[in-house]
Amino acid sequence: LFMNTFPVHRGGGTKQLEYPVSMLKRGWSILIYPEGGRSKSGQVQKFKHGVTIMAKAANVPVIPIYVEGLRNVMPKGQRTPQPAAVSARIGPPVSLEGVESVAAATALLENAMRALAGMPPHRAAAPSAAEAAAQPAGGGS
Repeated sequence: LFMNTFPVHRGGGTKQLEYPVSMLKRGWSILIYPEGGRSKSGQVQKFKHGVTIMAKAANVPVIPIYVEGLRNVMPKGQRTPQPAAVSARIGPPVSLEGVESVAAATALLENAMRALAGMPPHRAAAPSAAEAAAQPAGGGS
């Protein structure tokens, strides 16, 4: 690790997730930007599946942190940071235990982040098998 950072190259596949998963299993915390890049609008973008794959492989919860204002510090295309106000909202840990599919777990994490940002859910997270089994017949409440 150089300054406690490591690069993740786009398109590298799950092989490059082995190192961060090993770090998580050894008790390290890692910071991930699950959208895969900076937002031009400041809105939460669709999450990539890497964060979910890592969290499920290491059996660890994810703590969503919505950081507002970073796009003003380092706008896309700019090479040097600029002074700007930044704030962070930290949500409760999100467990992925019992969430079967990577897509459903990713949607769950994305919606947790969108809630911190004051945005409506982007897509419905499919219920886990345990959640589906707990539903009354007919799917009502």
